[in-house]
Amino acid sequence: LLEHFWRQACEGESAPPRLSPEARAKLLAYAWPGNVRQLKHVVARLVATAPPGGVVQADEVELEGPRVAGSLAEAIEDEERQHITEALKAARGSRTEAARILGMARTTLLGKMKRYGMMP
Repeated sequence: LLEHFWRQACEGESAPPRLSPEARAKLLAYAWPGNVRQLKHVVARLVATAPPGGVVQADEVELEGPRVAGSLAEAIEDEERQHITEALKAARGSRTEAARILGMARTTLLGKMKRYGMMP
């Protein structure tokens, strides 16, 4: 699944990022308590935030702790996180452009990215 989601997230990238062996091992060793969607979101976030042609290192792989699945709030957060990831990809990593695409202030986008663990 990791390879599938990585290829899917890199579609259309002129210079797709790569995973370091350590980052790959970290992703493969994780239990993924949030189900397959969590893996897909983490991979999409890594691709969207990596520099073009760069190598994602293990310390850049942020994995969330287990959450109770099924709440409305969680579903909304998952959907919002996915929209942000897609906007970042469309904007080629430009947070200003992603905010414009999403129809929100850049500071609002940055706050949401921080809340969802999408930035250091």
